[in-house]
Amino acid sequence: MAHMEFIYEFNCIADEILANSCPAELVEEADADLLYQTEMEWQGTTGGIQSLYQFGSSEIQVDEEMTEVVAANSETSDTKSRENSKKVATKKKREERGPYRKYNALQIQQLFDFVIEMGMTAKAASLSVGIKVRTGQHYVRQYKIDNELPVIMTGAKKPLGRPPTLISEHTAFLIEYYDKHVDAVLFEARDALYEQFTDISITLSGLHKHLVDKAGLTLKKLDKLPLARVTEKTLDKRAELITRWNNDSEFDFEKRCVFIDEAGFNLHIRRNFGRSKKGTPARAVVPTQRGVSVTILGAICELGVINVSLRKPQAVQSSKKRKRSNGTTVLNGRIGTRTEHFIEFLNKVMDVLDENGMKGRYLVMDNAPIHTNKSIEQLIEHRGYKCAYLAPYSPFLNPIEEFWSKVKQSMYGT
Repeated sequence: MAHMEFIYEFNCIADEILANSCPAELVEEADADLLYQTEMEWQGTTGGIQSLYQFGSSEIQVDEEMTEVVAANSETSDTKSRENSKKVATKKKREERGPYRKYNALQIQQLFDFVIEMGMTAKAASLSVGIKVRTGQHYVRQYKIDNELPVIMTGAKKPLGRPPTLISEHTAFLIEYYDKHVDAVLFEARDALYEQFTDISITLSGLHKHLVDKAGLTLKKLDKLPLARVTEKTLDKRAELITRWNNDSEFDFEKRCVFIDEAGFNLHIRRNFGRSKKGTPARAVVPTQRGVSVTILGAICELGVINVSLRKPQAVQSSKKRKRSNGTTVLNGRIGTRTEHFIEFLNKVMDVLDENGMKGRYLVMDNAPIHTNKSIEQLIEHRGYKCAYLAPYSPFLNPIEEFWSKVKQSMYGT
């Protein structure tokens, strides 16, 4: 049996912490059960939010000695203010604007033709068509915000300007298209749009702006899922597991579960981004070999972290023994985390649970080989706990995955 080498080990649950801890508040819809969350594949939590400090009305203290001085100066200040107000009123009367100018549809259309087609500035285009500069700049600014030409009302009260290329019907089609083809590029989406609507034409930049502004579809990094995760067989197993949990009166996913998992870390990982002088590449010399990875075993519950243990892989002899000229054996293999290592970690986790009066909880873990050994389930039941295995390809049902994400972000971000 290989010896388990723990570098760090600590638990974050103590009597005083448990006495003062408050479970995180679950953020979900009122009718969203566990099966609904499984289909959505997300679950958000948030801690308590402190209320804003309420400031009471402050009392203003008046210096009695200054009252007479203020009263003496008030009459003089009133006289000056009346004289100033007369001057301002006279000045404002002289600066009253003239009548509003009216612009016809041709002027408005020419303004946007110069700006959009010829690339002129709003000021230059306004002067060219006889529109006041401020008014022309306002029209162009509104166009950039709304992506639509302003509606200018004439005597016939008809909207003028170029109508938008894509309307709500096209927006609905694009949303449905990207629901089915999330990784489609712009020209593929435009081709599909042309096949459905043969009477439109739009540039790729215009399509991108419409997707962001009107359809609410933004570009982001793909979260790639294995095909086996969404097969009918996997979905049936997942639904069967959730149904069994819901029918178990003792099973409480939020209050009676301990979530266990392991994660691999490589301390020699390098950043993918760097800084260099503008126009020059950012180059960094990195080791040829990636370095040794370590494994961290963790257990959490709704109250916080229960136990975290870090283990380095141990060097072992190769299956084909080779000796150097000096007679020493060459070591070229490493032992990862095995079942006996996991058993040792489980014992320490259950010791912490026993000390804090949490016996009888469900220990939730995935179906990895080191978790599904018969000795694991026998040990858990012998200690007075229950074993709960997740369905295949269901990591989103284990909240500890979000915990690992935060840990890795903290490690690799330093």
